[in-house]
Amino acid sequence: MKAWNGRFRQRLDPEALTFSSSLPVDKRLYREDIEGSLAHVAMLAKQKIISQKDAAVIQQGLRSILKELESGRLTFDTRSSGNRFVAEDIHM
Repeated sequence: MKAWNGRFRQRLDPEALTFSSSLPVDKRLYREDIEGSLAHVAMLAKQKIISQKDAAVIQQGLRSILKELESGRLTFDTRSSGNRFVAEDIHM
């Protein structure tokens, strides 16, 4: 399911979707994206925007996702099947 489903009356052209997809590049940046998210969570906890407990849970989840990606147990794809992220880009 696309994030923008329900916002358009007609389906988007498949060629336009392919052209605008950043997933091929995003797949190579997963580690940096997760590291940035870990740092962001640390800042949110330091600023008391979220609790230290919540930060620890989120960071544990992010590290778990990183391990699954690096082991190959979890992959990225644009369609549902098996143990894959179904995403428009890595940030989803």
